[in-house]
Amino acid sequence: MSAITIDRTGTRDGLLRLAMRADAVITGLAGVAGIPLTGWLAETSGTTLTFEYGMAAFFIAYGVVVFGLAALPSVRRAGMCVVIANLLYTVAVVVLVLADVFPLTTTGVVLTWGPASTPPYSPSCNTRGGAAPRRKPLPTGHLCHGFDRNACHKWPLGA
Repeated sequence: MSAITIDRTGTRDGLLRLAMRADAVITGLAGVAGIPLTGWLAETSGTTLTFEYGMAAFFIAYGVVVFGLAALPSVRRAGMCVVIANLLYTVAVVVLVLADVFPLTTTGVVLTWGPASTPPYSPSCNTRGGAAPRRKPLPTGHLCHGFDRNACHKWPLGA
């Protein structure tokens, strides 16, 4: 008679380890790319050269630390710390923008907020800014994208 057993010595945290490595590499590369672009970023976004150099150095250091944490034998606690660090960074970005620490340009706000600043589907199709003109509302289940109200399509999954 044979028994089937589960190997409990192997780790099952491969996806978390991969996510941590991806976070480390992408953040580190953003820091490395930011160094030669510091002057342009500071001028375009409305920040200072010192701030941009500091952010580039922080991104590189954060990437190295997270990559090192991903190499630990057990990454669950390290993964939780990385998630908390990412959440704290997000809160710091929100505070930075809302507190007007720097006189950010429109490009600076968009670069700071990242993809969250422009949702891909705007229910009002008001992407030009300012008050939306009074229009007949769209039927339920429609998506708008782009600058043209006629570019609205029926939601494929139903309303």
